[in-house]
Amino acid sequence: MDLGGVIIFHGTDDESIPVAMSRTLAAQQKQAVRLIEIPNGRHNTLQLTHTEEIAKALKKIGESGF
Repeated sequence: MDLGGVIIFHGTDDESIPVAMSRTLAAQQKQAVRLIEIPNGRHNTLQLTHTEEIAKALKKIGESGF
């Protein structure tokens, strides 16, 4: 059964979890994964400080497919 893919948003300035960990996680998955790195994004504020970038990425995925 195809459940679709996983989208991972990760800020490049995350001091709690290095972006390299998301790169590794994405590379190890058997299902479709889209890793979107947000420049200057931090750990817990990414969705508040980079709303426009996240919305654009989701719109692009919605329009063109995963």
